[in-house]
Amino acid sequence: MRMAGNTPLHYAAAADSPGACQLLVQFGAEVNAVNAMGLTAKDLATAVRKTAALEYLKSVVVLDADGRTQAGLDQSLIMAISEEGPSSDGLRVYTLLQQGAGPNATDAATGLRALHLAAIRDAREAARFLLMAGAGSSMLTVDGPRLSPLACAVTATPAQHAQRAPPRARARG
Repeated sequence: MRMAGNTPLHYAAAADSPGACQLLVQFGAEVNAVNAMGLTAKDLATAVRKTAALEYLKSVVVLDADGRTQAGLDQSLIMAISEEGPSSDGLRVYTLLQQGAGPNATDAATGLRALHLAAIRDAREAARFLLMAGAGSSMLTVDGPRLSPLACAVTATPAQHAQRAPPRARARG
């Protein structure tokens, strides 16, 4: 089904692939985006009777008119913290938290929660905003050794700090 203006989410819905829909939403696909015919992915799934994708898309909680979802905001928060450092002002983190990102968001790739990642990155302002928003200071990492954010901050080696640095920072080092 080829239509002008379809997003990848439209194509996943038309293919009746709830797994692809979920992955796209997790990485920030705008659920309310419309194609040239004015249809959202959910509208398209309804029109072409794609029930599995439609059931998934009905379950997605949209936080604002732009179609941002909790999962998309949480992923954006993790990415923003990954780019923070000791001298960062944390403004992107603060903004995402104000928009509804969860202060206890978890990086699916590493099992680190937002506050753990901020501790490892020595991103003090990001950590401060996360704590003000209700991040659990005693929550343990999801995967690997069960560490608190404080333990992550204390045990992080310079190599771990460099490993978590954004690509442009690694290139300078």
